Amino acid sequence: MLKGIQKNAIWMRTAGNRYFEGAYFILRADAPDVSSTRQNEMIREANRILSENRVLHSKKGTPPRRGGSRAVPFLGGALFGALSVLVCWIFVLLFA
Repeated sequence: MLKGIQKNAIWMRTAGNRYFEGAYFILRADAPDVSSTRQNEMIREANRILSENRVLHSKKGTPPRRGGSRAVPFLGGALFGALSVLVCWIFVLLFA
């Protein structure tokens, strides 16, 4: 917990998200005073940030997979490890 520090924060509700109720935005210390024209600009920027970082879901409610299968890199690493152990074992048998 921070003590003795004052931060200006804005809490915005997120509409239509089943996981998050809202988001907090911490204002910079060097931010200019908030006027009515600045409020609209801040709301647009906050909505832009929220829409950029929205978690997209498929029809079944599960997040989409990114990056394809993880089995190929895992099997490649396992094969490389097994081959390196085999080479070390052959060197030990030949030169010991």
